[in-house]
Amino acid sequence: QASLADRLLEAPLVRFAPVKLPKASSKDSKELAKDSTALRPLGYSAADKLRRRGLGAFVLSSPAWRIAMSGGQVPTFRLEHASAPIVRETCVANGLQQITHQDFCLLWSGLGLRDNGFRDLHEFQRVNHFPGSTELTRKDSMFENLSNMVLEFGDEAIDFIPETFVLPEQADAFLDAYRETGGLWIAKPNNAACGNGIIIFRNLASTGLSLSGPA
Repeated sequence: QASLADRLLEAPLVRFAPVKLPKASSKDSKELAKDSTALRPLGYSAADKLRRRGLGAFVLSSPAWRIAMSGGQVPTFRLEHASAPIVRETCVANGLQQITHQDFCLLWSGLGLRDNGFRDLHEFQRVNHFPGSTELTRKDSMFENLSNMVLEFGDEAIDFIPETFVLPEQADAFLDAYRETGGLWIAKPNNAACGNGIIIFRNLASTGLSLSGPA
């Protein structure tokens, strides 16, 4: 029976360099600072604006990429379910070409991959996820795993977890604690990121939070 080790190849390591912006006037610098905080469609940024205005070009700093490009094999990357402008600009600055098909060297996905997605990768493809990562990235799964660690190693070993309730399964326990202790509470969606959907409250009634669905 064949195993992954039988066909595993050691891919060459290429270090990515940070994006190097061209020198600009004080006016352009102010424009860059103003625009760089905004997320634009397709990774548009002030860096793109300065480049198109002829104020310089990004530097292809990796010799390995130059060798590949001289042979006609341009390294590629794909963005999926994410705009990721910083990732895009870093890849472009290091000589990678953005594509939309599956023949990529690097995939940056806003969503995790299914099992078959990992199985279909070849040795030279890299993704920004690993199998089972949702056990850490989903809040409910992470809390369940940490709770299991408490049962195995004790409260003193895992003493950094605030009082937590997974809704709606633990709605009754949460209401008991809320009425007894009051204080400041934070509600987070189980599977969101970047601060989306977070509610900080003292008065539960003022939030409109439903205890019958996941939070």
